[in-house]
Amino acid sequence: MDDMSYEKDAVQLNTVVLPNKTAQNNTTFSSEGVSFGGEASLLSTPLNADDKSRVPLPAVAGIAFSVVALLLLGWPLLSLWLPEALLDQMSFQLALNAINQIGIFAGLPLLILVLTQHKIKDVLRLNKPKVSEVIISAALPLTLFPVVMALAAIVMLLVEMVFGSTADLTGLSSMMSETNIFVMIIFVAVMPAICEEVLFRGVVLKGLQKNGIVFGIILTAILFGLFHMDFQRFIAQALMGAVAGVVVYRTNSIFCGMIVHFMNNFVVLMLSFVAVSFIPSQEVAETAGETSEPGSTLEALRASAESANVDVIFMVAQTIIMFLIIIVVFAGLTLPLFIALFHVSKGKVQRLRAERELYAEKKPINLKCYLAFVPGLLIIGYSYYLTALYLLGLTQ
Repeated sequence: MDDMSYEKDAVQLNTVVLPNKTAQNNTTFSSEGVSFGGEASLLSTPLNADDKSRVPLPAVAGIAFSVVALLLLGWPLLSLWLPEALLDQMSFQLALNAINQIGIFAGLPLLILVLTQHKIKDVLRLNKPKVSEVIISAALPLTLFPVVMALAAIVMLLVEMVFGSTADLTGLSSMMSETNIFVMIIFVAVMPAICEEVLFRGVVLKGLQKNGIVFGIILTAILFGLFHMDFQRFIAQALMGAVAGVVVYRTNSIFCGMIVHFMNNFVVLMLSFVAVSFIPSQEVAETAGETSEPGSTLEALRASAESANVDVIFMVAQTIIMFLIIIVVFAGLTLPLFIALFHVSKGKVQRLRAERELYAEKKPINLKCYLAFVPGLLIIGYSYYLTALYLLGLTQ
């Protein structure tokens, strides 16, 4: 289908006339509205005359988001009825991780698309990317990683100032010490890169961009950051989510978003592997007569402030300024990659002109569509509350 026919179909509504008795007044209804689409539906809007070529609205994204959140909360409750010896086995934990990723993060959103009669290939953008787009997608996380780490360091410092402590809630270090590195690459880098992208840069982004692609990318990134259910990592995760969103939209391929996601997780995994393998553990340090308090950045700054005879607030401000300089420098190094991405993907975005014009109708946001996100956000809010209690030492 060429651009002209595509744009023409984009503004057409496929209608059906009801049988004689029902259609006494020659009333017509959108066939999309009769099923799950159409302007009368909260779930989708037509893109062209093809029954399956509909764009999901925020309600579909919200349903997928909340259902996944509900199951991720409810799934651990099963541990209350499982033997502790079984829960301690790494093989069992990895099996649960696989179920979460494949069954919940990817499987449920795909099932929702099937039930709401959306075309999976179009919603997920299952399109072959260019070689140049693949290369840029792989390079972006490498230049952005110092930015992400600096942001994470600032947040961790502020969290320690507010709550008195920080914590590694990912369990990555313990898993690294008990599991083969190649197994960890599959479970920590490959699976999340594929399955989480299906939910966020697939269903959620496609649904939210109805109110504008910039709005959709930003809100999807925020939801992605929130969904890690650890406010210590929220900003860093949201930033990488925003980068993945831009890459997926510009290349019109979710595979490029998966590459961004994989490279980010892979770098984190490799750094964790180095830390576990070459940095002395807590027990080793104690055996050597040394003390080690991982995560006590604020205590280190207080000690430095005392030795330099300056106020600790000055040391904290100085540290934050240093991290901000790192952010600015490496963000500047990343800018040429974004320029190159926009250049090589220019033709693809132009070919999506009809879809962009559909989204550019500037219709007011239908808040009813966004109510579907509320259950998921309440669950995340509860997890943040539990994290705060844990950092305050009020729970284990």
